[in-house]
Amino acid sequence: MVRALVRLLYGTTLMQGSYAEALEHYKTASTLAPRTLVHRVEYGRTLHKMGQVQNATHELHRALALDVEDLNGHLQQFSSVSAAGIEYFGVHHITRV
Repeated sequence: MVRALVRLLYGTTLMQGSYAEALEHYKTASTLAPRTLVHRVEYGRTLHKMGQVQNATHELHRALALDVEDLNGHLQQFSSVSAAGIEYFGVHHITRV
């Protein structure tokens, strides 16, 4: 649906990508801006999609430790909690048993 809409509106299609490519880009972004929450969350999510659950969980926990600068950051942090399988209540997080 999104691809059809992009083609209709812009007269072209979205480029094909891969998780491996995305992982490299998120890794670079996380290295260049290590305190930027969205890069760390997306890096962890991509690791998870690639089946690297232990590494993904590590990265998503690192995202939880970052400061939240705005509402989008809060939503990204909540997203990292969901992806890591952690229950979230306000600023506290509890690992599931």
